Amino acid sequence: MTSFSGFEEFADDLREFAEEASEAAAKTPEAVDEGVATTARHGSAQAAYYAPQDTGELARDIEAYRRGLMSWGWGTDLEHGPPQEYGSGLHGPEGEKYPIEGDPLVFEGEDGQTVVTDKVMHPGVEPSPFVRPSFNDVRSELEENINAELDRVYEQVFS
Repeated sequence: MTSFSGFEEFADDLREFAEEASEAAAKTPEAVDEGVATTARHGSAQAAYYAPQDTGELARDIEAYRRGLMSWGWGTDLEHGPPQEYGSGLHGPEGEKYPIEGDPLVFEGEDGQTVVTDKVMHPGVEPSPFVRPSFNDVRSELEENINAELDRVYEQVFS
């Protein structure tokens, strides 16, 4: 009769590996999420760098935000964010001046005289992209950041 030795030890090793693999699988979504978050945080910093710096308000408002597990974005909630990114008025998608109404609007006219009015037709602003260039800057980091987090988890679980 043939006998085998070491089978019990091998079976124990397989059970241990299965438990570790299960633990690694459970931790994988959060690891991927952290890799995506790292990329989004760097993207938001880059967007702040590219943002128009007139008052600095736009740059200060840009932040990374979680949309869901493994889904992150960055940007601003400020009303003037999209016009800065894409342009507005004559320089935007509509290609038309738009009204600005106030109570009252006071500014210096082309002739140097003070103008007081309650409405002007604004020509808009030229685009000054800040989110799209930041995305291009960090897109290549995404895979690297995810892999770094997965390596960290797998090293922790399988060591």
